[in-house]
Amino acid sequence: MRMRMGMEKSHFFEGLMIGLFLFFLSAYSFRSNDNAAIYISICGANALLFPFSRRAVENIVFSVTGKRFWGSDPLKTAASNGGHTLLWLFYFVFAVPLGGFYLMWFYRKK
Repeated sequence: MRMRMGMEKSHFFEGLMIGLFLFFLSAYSFRSNDNAAIYISICGANALLFPFSRRAVENIVFSVTGKRFWGSDPLKTAASNGGHTLLWLFYFVFAVPLGGFYLMWFYRKK
């Protein structure tokens, strides 16, 4: 089973839109905090690295389990009932280390 490890444009823009949405939510929630500038700048970096973090996790998970496993009915039901939201928050929180790891791996590969 060979899979594409690169980043397609549609995957990148979909991830970027999700990351920007989470950025605006976090900026709205941190707006009245004393350290708002720090939190908003970290969330901005997370939003920009979100698509790369998402791709890094998907590459690791799909190489271990395969895409067929994630398309099964019980997992589709769990994902439609809030599982995607939890997964996106995981990607967003760990976007800086995972996104940086993916970019280093991708450029080292070329």
